[in-house]
Amino acid sequence: MPELAPEQLISHSSGLLILSALRVQLFSAKARSESARLKQGMELAGRLIGRAQDSQRLPIVLKALLLRGQMHAVAGDEQAGLADVARAIELAELEGAISTFVEEGLPVAAALAELLEQE
Repeated sequence: MPELAPEQLISHSSGLLILSALRVQLFSAKARSESARLKQGMELAGRLIGRAQDSQRLPIVLKALLLRGQMHAVAGDEQAGLADVARAIELAELEGAISTFVEEGLPVAAALAELLEQE
């Protein structure tokens, strides 16, 4: 799994590399029911979100939030997952970024539907 140095700013390419690692963690954890992988992935996603925000990489922040949200859902913490998706919506609304949500497919579509039902 890629490492993030404490003060490392995120370039677009390094962000994409870390997002790919998170996606592998998510799918591996789903396939094998490995909670340790989910925890590691959620921690890395949290660090990535913070650093990407500092580096003003909104697309990376959005994707990391949506991936972490999916990880929370797989770990059984639906509310934390929905909170990440809701935060991504708030951030995306400023830029009109819709494609990021579409690219994540059915898990994010289900989370969006759940958020709509809660309103």
